[in-house]
Amino acid sequence: MVTSSIKRKVMRAFDRSAAEYSRHARFQEEIARETAAMALRHASCRGRVIDLGCGDGALLAAIMKSAPIGDPMAMDLSAGMCAMAKARLGQKATVIRADAESLPFATSSADMIVSSLALQWVEDMGALFAQIARVLKPSGVLVAATLGPGTFPELRHAARQAQNGVRIQNDGAGGFCSVEKLESALSTAGFTSRIIRAPRERHYPDFGGFLRSLKNVGAMGAPLLAGAGLARRGFLQRMEREYENSFRCDLGLKATYDVVFIEAIYEG
Repeated sequence: MVTSSIKRKVMRAFDRSAAEYSRHARFQEEIARETAAMALRHASCRGRVIDLGCGDGALLAAIMKSAPIGDPMAMDLSAGMCAMAKARLGQKATVIRADAESLPFATSSADMIVSSLALQWVEDMGALFAQIARVLKPSGVLVAATLGPGTFPELRHAARQAQNGVRIQNDGAGGFCSVEKLESALSTAGFTSRIIRAPRERHYPDFGGFLRSLKNVGAMGAPLLAGAGLARRGFLQRMEREYENSFRCDLGLKATYDVVFIEAIYEG
C-alpha cells in the first residue's frame, strides 16, 4: 500500500507517536472541533461520512456526538493511529488502514468526506481530490482543515539565520499547498469550493518544548521537518539561539500554524 519514501516516513512517524498522541494533541483537538462544526452545517453529515487521516478519531467523534451518521467510517495510513481511533470510537464506526490517494470505497458511495490536519501530508493533491470526487455522491461535501505554506515562518527564519542566510533543502514549509493551488486542484476535480485561511499562534516555554510538541504528535519525523538540519547539534544550537532572540514574547516562544479550512461541494 505505501510505496513512496515520503509516505513511509509519515507512517513511521505517526506509528511512533500513536500511543501518546492524544495526551499532547490539544491543538489538533481544537482544529478537529472547528472542522466538525463546519461539517455539521451541512445536511450531508447525516449520511455516510468518511474521515480521511482520522488520527485518534477526534473529528469523527465530534461529528457523531451531534449528528446521527448513517455509516461512519475512518481511515488512516498509520496502523498505530487506526488502533487509537478504534479505541476512541469503539463499535460506533468502522476504522480501516488505507491510503487517501487510493481510496478503497465504491464510486458515489459517500455523502460527506471530512479531514482534519491530515491533507498536508498528501503528495499529490490533484490525485487526492480526484479520488474524493469519485467516492462522493453528486452534491456530496468535502470539509477539511489542513496546513498552508505559511506554517512555522519562525522556524524557517531561524533555520536561514543558522545557515548564514543560505536556503536549506527544506526549511520547514514542508511543500504545503497554497490556497491558489488547492482551489485549482479542487476545481479540476469538479468541486465548487470556499477556502478560509486562519493562521493560529501557539506559544511554548522553550525551543526544546516546541520540538518535543511536534515529535509527540508525529510531525518531527514527517516531511514537515525532514531535511531541516535538526539532527545536527551545532546547527540546532544556532537555530535555538536565533529563535529565542527573535520570537520570545511574554507568552513564550511563538510558533504560527497556517490553518486552512476547506468547504467544497462536488458538482458531479
